[in-house]
Amino acid sequence: MLRLPLLSHSLAQRCRAHAVNFPSITGGTFAAGSTRRYAGLAPPTQSAQLNVFNEPMAVCCTSPLTGFFRTGSCETDEENDVGRHTVCVLISNDFLKHQKAVGNDLITPRPEFGFVGLKEGDRWCVCASRWKQSVDQGVVAKVILHSTNVKTLRILGMTLEELLQYSA
Repeated sequence: MLRLPLLSHSLAQRCRAHAVNFPSITGGTFAAGSTRRYAGLAPPTQSAQLNVFNEPMAVCCTSPLTGFFRTGSCETDEENDVGRHTVCVLISNDFLKHQKAVGNDLITPRPEFGFVGLKEGDRWCVCASRWKQSVDQGVVAKVILHSTNVKTLRILGMTLEELLQYSA
């Protein structure tokens, strides 16, 4: 099977350089022999997981470097990624304010977690339930469908057609 990279060489190099600044939170590996580590120890690559179109998932964002595994993609490991960071969204100020108001501060930098803080226009892999919470309360962060994990549909009990109305 031919795997085409989704990142240019220079972008991939920048991502790798950026990723080394992220400390490991767990300091170890994940279950079932996985060698992936949280917070930037896995270099950005094309994801083996699928997007909502059942195609290889495109990178969501590399600057800031996003994803539960800090690979740039909204990959998930359902044993370890309790929040299910599967939805790639285009961040808006309204979404940031709403999330902060409900206890999910995505604005304030948290260097101890390798988190630089988000601003309007960033793309970020958000927790499926947090995204749905915002939608239900009238604050919509537009979804980047080619970078959103297919598992989002099952997690939220939505169809692709329902999710399409929120696409960027």
